[in-house]
Amino acid sequence: MELLNPTNYLLFIGAQSHEGIELSNTEKYYNVRYHVSELSNKLTTDFCQDESMLSYFHLPKPNVFPDDISVPEPTGPRPKLDKTVPTLLKYNDCLEQWYKQDDKFYLPKCVIKMEIKSPVINFSPRNRVMFDLLRECWCYILAKELYNSRCAGLSYSISSSYTAANITVEGFSQKLPLLLEQITSNMRHVVVKESIFNNCRHKLQEDFSYCRLASAISQASSWERFLLLYSTWHITLIEECLKDVTYEMLNNFLHTLFDQVHITMFVTENFTEQQGMDTAFNVQNIINGHPLSSCEIPHAGSLPLYSTNPLPDCFFNQLRTKEQLDFTVDSSVSGYSNGNDQLTMSFQGECNSIYLSLRITEFLRTYCQYIVDFDKETLDNTIKSLTITLNAQIKSIGHESSRMWGSIESGHYDFENATDTDGSLDNAVGNLLKLYLVPQELAQQPSADNIDDNSSNFGYCSSSCEPSPIPQEIRIGLQMALESAANPPDYHKHSTVNFANIGMCQTHEGIWVIDDISKFQRSQRSNGLSMPFTKLIPKYKD
Repeated sequence: MELLNPTNYLLFIGAQSHEGIELSNTEKYYNVRYHVSELSNKLTTDFCQDESMLSYFHLPKPNVFPDDISVPEPTGPRPKLDKTVPTLLKYNDCLEQWYKQDDKFYLPKCVIKMEIKSPVINFSPRNRVMFDLLRECWCYILAKELYNSRCAGLSYSISSSYTAANITVEGFSQKLPLLLEQITSNMRHVVVKESIFNNCRHKLQEDFSYCRLASAISQASSWERFLLLYSTWHITLIEECLKDVTYEMLNNFLHTLFDQVHITMFVTENFTEQQGMDTAFNVQNIINGHPLSSCEIPHAGSLPLYSTNPLPDCFFNQLRTKEQLDFTVDSSVSGYSNGNDQLTMSFQGECNSIYLSLRITEFLRTYCQYIVDFDKETLDNTIKSLTITLNAQIKSIGHESSRMWGSIESGHYDFENATDTDGSLDNAVGNLLKLYLVPQELAQQPSADNIDDNSSNFGYCSSSCEPSPIPQEIRIGLQMALESAANPPDYHKHSTVNFANIGMCQTHEGIWVIDDISKFQRSQRSNGLSMPFTKLIPKYKD
């Protein structure tokens, strides 16, 4: 206080009413009235003599977060650049922990991603809305508690999915475990004040009302995404349950939320294996939950997309030009946190639905034919575009960790494809189109004399693109779609479902059983179900 004088500090007073004060100025952008007056020496003297005021006036406490930003010396030779994949350190009913040493950036920074799965989150609409409400309360409380971490160059985020609470911390590695432990401790042990509960519930109610005001095409897109990924509850049920949630109910739910959990953690960059395991051990002790067996762990489904680049031209040429007929059409490729994509086509209009249905059918026929007729130039452009996109995503620690985390969270563990963005991508895309989309007679490798640059022959990809015994599921599916578009079925007739083409056979009782396990597994992967690409063997036993 002795260093203050009326010329080196500003005092700002904001209040809902200003009795006895004439607001002489107007802020030019927001049209807010205000008044400016000079500070007197007496004001500083009054502050010094007021002991109650002095208790609130002090310098910030020392920041407990990083003071060391050096890069530790590696204990062994650095791995080959961009060729390493995460190592599974621990794998049991309580914890699945992955680790990857920095082989690219050599910075004193780290990223830790953690997912806490609990079977009670989506057990009922009431549990679902209480979990969303808890997330709002956590963010509200942590904004104040962890202010120093942001000042020290660290960042964190807490998000809620339909199966888990997701936490990401990023920044200087020295105190990043401390930040994660403080976040976890607050989530596990915090007692939400009633005033915070009321504020967060009001905000959540407003969010629900905004969802209802969105356009039909936006709401349909949102629900389609949730229904494909998770078994969710209708928003009307969730809104009704939110009205009934009380302050006591929320705190009781918090005590049961972490009773039985499964933790998935990924530690990357400037950490050692031991530091990563110590961090996971401390987090487990804070949560102190019971193990969750694999059959009880909630999983998310997804739909993969094999060919997205041919979409825009075909889609807009066929449908976008019809918007003057009071239709809204849109197409997109939706990316999910588990690393998969999904082709989305949305239509909205008030005209006869039969006409819209005919347009959609014609588009699907044209789109399938467009893929079947892929030529050399289109394929080259597709590969080039994908290569540029994938390479652009590994220019930071955050992007690299997100890519690895997508493979972990999805349950596919396809790390080779997640890191391979160079020459082998040409072979991957070429093989995909040649094996699945091209007629069998065109799949043979032609001689150099027989290659025509303007033909639609795919044999040019490379000498390493040998035909594979993989069944032509996608090519056959496209041919069936073309035949269906040319000869629309009578939907009023009864038709039975046949699963023979995915490795199943029907018993005399009419029950479908798995007959060819390898063919069935390939079909499950084609339909986006989580089929691991590798066997999970942890480096360290319990």
